[in-house]
Amino acid sequence: MKPDDDPDVPDSPSTSGVHRAQPDAPRLPAPSPRVLVLERDVGLLETLPRYLPGPYRHRVVSSISEAFSAMAQASAPYGGLIT
Repeated sequence: MKPDDDPDVPDSPSTSGVHRAQPDAPRLPAPSPRVLVLERDVGLLETLPRYLPGPYRHRVVSSISEAFSAMAQASAPYGGLIT
């Protein structure tokens, strides 16, 4: 018995119905091939495809409110926001 499992202590795991289990390894979400870009610099936008790997699709917005709106409306989550 572990010290915090004392049956005489109210709400201890042994009296509260809490069962300890080994936690699973953290699961990371699968990488998304979509990125949301917040940018107003046209020169940077023209060079962006050279720096993003081929399978990435990107959507460009020009304000934080547009970015939040795009993320809220997306049917699939964006994998990141580039500012």
